[in-house]
Amino acid sequence: MLTGETTSTRIYNTIKQALPSEVKQYGLWNNQLTKLKEGNINPVRFPAVFVSFENNYDSLSSGVQQIQGIFVLNICLESLKQSDEYNLRFKDYIYQQLSYQLPKLGFQDFYRSFETQDTDFDNLIVWSQEYTYSYIDSLAQDRIIAIHPYVITPDVHY
Repeated sequence: MLTGETTSTRIYNTIKQALPSEVKQYGLWNNQLTKLKEGNINPVRFPAVFVSFENNYDSLSSGVQQIQGIFVLNICLESLKQSDEYNLRFKDYIYQQLSYQLPKLGFQDFYRSFETQDTDFDNLIVWSQEYTYSYIDSLAQDRIIAIHPYVITPDVHY
């Protein structure tokens, strides 16, 4: 079994922690709403937020990479259960929380770059928010050092 934190799980969990407590389901985006519409998936609990990633990596040094990334949040709300004002506040709250939390955790150049509403689903309000960021991934280097710590021996001259 794979265990331990990776950069991907760190980013995934950081986003999860910034979401409002009302979110009942969070996960990786896998076209859940289309599958739900077709009856090919277990029910989704709303409000739900699903995330997808697109990352580019540049090597800074051995074991250290700079991530230039994009993640997209698909924010899914049941339109008939809440007012339009609530639905608008909900998606804006997520943006505000991410803007506050992620830079404190090492995300740089973080901003919401695009937002659109998907109207293909009956009785659902679906917002897609695209976020752009950069992040220094030093976890690989941290593991190398933990496995092979540097040993400094003094030069002895007689």
